[in-house]
Amino acid sequence: MTKIRLSAVWFGGVLAACSGGESGQRAPDANVPDVAPPADMGPAPPPDMGPAPPPDMGPAPPPDMGPAPPICPDENCPAVDLRDRACQAATTCPAAEGCSAAGECGVCALDAECRAGERCAAGACLPDALPEWSLDVAPLDLQRIINFPEEDIFVPCALAVEGVRYDQGCRVRLRGGTSRGFPKKSFRITFDPGAPHPGINRKINLRAEYNDRTFMRNFLAVQTLRRLTVVPAPSARFVRLTLNGAYYGLMTEVDTVDDDFFEAQGLSPDAPTYESDPPYELSPLGAGALIPLPDPALYPRNYDKKLGDPDDYSDLVDLIEGVIWPDYLSSRAGGPAAERLSRIVDVAEYLDYLAVMGLLQEQDHIRKNYYLTLQPRPAGPPRWLAVAWDMDLSFGCLWDEVSLNSLCDSHVIDEDPTRGRLPDGIDGGYPAQYFYNQLAHQVLADPVLRGAFDARLCGYISGAFWTTTLPELIDATAAHIRESVEQDANDLNADLTAFDAEIELLHDFVMQRAAFVSTFLGCPN
Repeated sequence: MTKIRLSAVWFGGVLAACSGGESGQRAPDANVPDVAPPADMGPAPPPDMGPAPPPDMGPAPPPDMGPAPPICPDENCPAVDLRDRACQAATTCPAAEGCSAAGECGVCALDAECRAGERCAAGACLPDALPEWSLDVAPLDLQRIINFPEEDIFVPCALAVEGVRYDQGCRVRLRGGTSRGFPKKSFRITFDPGAPHPGINRKINLRAEYNDRTFMRNFLAVQTLRRLTVVPAPSARFVRLTLNGAYYGLMTEVDTVDDDFFEAQGLSPDAPTYESDPPYELSPLGAGALIPLPDPALYPRNYDKKLGDPDDYSDLVDLIEGVIWPDYLSSRAGGPAAERLSRIVDVAEYLDYLAVMGLLQEQDHIRKNYYLTLQPRPAGPPRWLAVAWDMDLSFGCLWDEVSLNSLCDSHVIDEDPTRGRLPDGIDGGYPAQYFYNQLAHQVLADPVLRGAFDARLCGYISGAFWTTTLPELIDATAAHIRESVEQDANDLNADLTAFDAEIELLHDFVMQRAAFVSTFLGCPN
């Protein structure tokens, strides 16, 4: 039975959530050097602020940069949507979105705005019948990848969808982190460039959602980001998977963040892009949390460069060591907290990102499971954008530090929406003494940006999407997948009664989270 928890947990006098956000860790790396951080990686506690950082930790901006521009045009710090949303038909829009009469992808209002065979429900285009996917893998090959779950072993496959067989360059492996140990597996299916395929992307992610009895948290998180923000987020849709002739279960197909993803969004497919993906043993040290690392060799091991020169990490290192960290030292000395980063980070877009993560109580993004991309602008220098990823630990589900798993067997609504900040009295730097992200900390330490963050959250919880549309979307999605859940013998639901109880917990989270956030932030009535 699902347990309700409405309180945080204290560790050593510090308030900490029962979420380390480590559900998708890579396997331990036996070659990790035991490296202590240099003394200059974090200033001594006040009043002795310690010596200034060496030049390679990030000099102040050169004089020709001129005075810092205002961080935001006004107190709301509105984000500018850089995505190309134009469409002529729904077939060119992301999954679950429609093409409006105005020729823009987004929330549907009519069935006619959706693809053929789809209906509009609570603003989402949902198919009348879930797609049937049939994956064939030689039994010995399938057993091989299951026997070695921590290895990325690709084996040949064939995928049939709607009577069409796709086998040109088809390969499959397991995907995920700790989820590889679950009985129901998630898969990555890839096709050769240019080969026909049925997926959102030729690199298909099929998520088993084993830890989420509702199957819906990642899908709903994507929908929330798309409805409330301009943050690029991978689209998601549900499919029924048959494996070697037997029904395997309900799966979620999620887009891959790559050049095709950015091109479809109208963004640059060539922009340097990184995924925070630290190995299991380094993530608790904050290695993926935009903190300066003591050894340059650690950057490629913690940040996977997806686009751009794979050997050139200079732009990311400059962001961390030359921008974010000097802003931290400045704020520790009583100076501005975001002066440098506001020149190179799209802080308004990042505020959108942080606010929805706080609203959904999604904490897995603090040390990993996010992307940063250095996108060109219509005018001015390029700026870093955040891209959301892997948001199943949301809507009340958290990583369990005690049992070290991400099974959603407790229901939490009262986590700090500003989680990711450093508490007063705790030094930043590597190894991290607290569960935080350096960029998130700096943004939320700036009074103007913090005000805009609070205003966003207060607006979200009182807005029509959270109060009316999201509950409708929960019910519509539950009805959409209900039969497939009932037939899924590999999930955690004993029966539909258990599934229905989990759906009620989603409704409870939406209502109770709004009340908690309102009280926590002191939102106006």
